[in-house]
Amino acid sequence: MRAVLYVVRHGQTASNVVGRYAGGSDETLTQQGREQAAQAGRRLRPLGIAAVYTSPMVRARQTAEIIARALEVPVRIEGALAEMAMGPWEGLREDEVAARYPSEFQLWRTRPSLLRLPGREPLVDVQARALQAVRRIMRDAAGRAVARVTHVALIRCLYLWARALPLDDYPTVDVPNASIFVLAEVGDGATMVRLDEHHGRPATGPVRGEV
Repeated sequence: MRAVLYVVRHGQTASNVVGRYAGGSDETLTQQGREQAAQAGRRLRPLGIAAVYTSPMVRARQTAEIIARALEVPVRIEGALAEMAMGPWEGLREDEVAARYPSEFQLWRTRPSLLRLPGREPLVDVQARALQAVRRIMRDAAGRAVARVTHVALIRCLYLWARALPLDDYPTVDVPNASIFVLAEVGDGATMVRLDEHHGRPATGPVRGEV
């Protein structure tokens, strides 16, 4: 049997509310973020999940711990699930980035795969890291369903890979806080959908970017 992976974005943080690039900061969940995580746990509970893997960042760990309590399963830290390094944009709001780095920000919104900044992780590297983590987790899962809690950049990169879409479609993938995606192996590839897509809310379309 092949593993099924439920990919969850962490719950809301203060940076998410104001459109700040949190990157590698150790930010905690808001009260709403905790409630979102609890709701995600309730949605995942009937799915027979054996373990929850999480990014080491505080906002992801808090989300994973809330979900794992609902599922009564262990939490395992996976360093490769951490958010992308943001370099000089770390801690800035989106409007501040647009004002200080106008040409780079325009490139990020239109051709994000081409953006290169000192200390910032290119999308192609984020995608490669996300895939390595997924393959390792699926191998360890040995046919069981597992969940992983991570960040918007990794989820977008995985979604584009599974859908055979270019990285320049990155800004179009909608990943709300505590949203859940299902990643399953199919033949030599994979498929990935958001759990609520069948209710008429597609995961792709113009969205306000966060990273």
